[in-house]
Amino acid sequence: MFSRRVSREVLEARLAEIKTELASGVFPSSDLEEATQVIVNNEGTKYPSAVEKEFSEKGLPKSGDMVKQQFRDLARFSRLHRERKKIEKKLAKLKD
Repeated sequence: MFSRRVSREVLEARLAEIKTELASGVFPSSDLEEATQVIVNNEGTKYPSAVEKEFSEKGLPKSGDMVKQQFRDLARFSRLHRERKKIEKKLAKLKD
């Protein structure tokens, strides 16, 4: 009675949204790039607190918070890629 099919236009619109989001350059963030540079600069330092101190001086989040954000971003990135693949498969089937 009710169709669960999604129209081609809806699929194409969602695919365009996903591609835009993936291309927006939010992966990785500038904070992450800056934090990586701080860590590289402090390599060999015996005191991890020196890294945390420099993070706070530069206005960067704490390392634990940054790791959490990285995992959230990675999960979001993966979900978007999986959804993109699913939509592309559905669109390919519609062409047949």
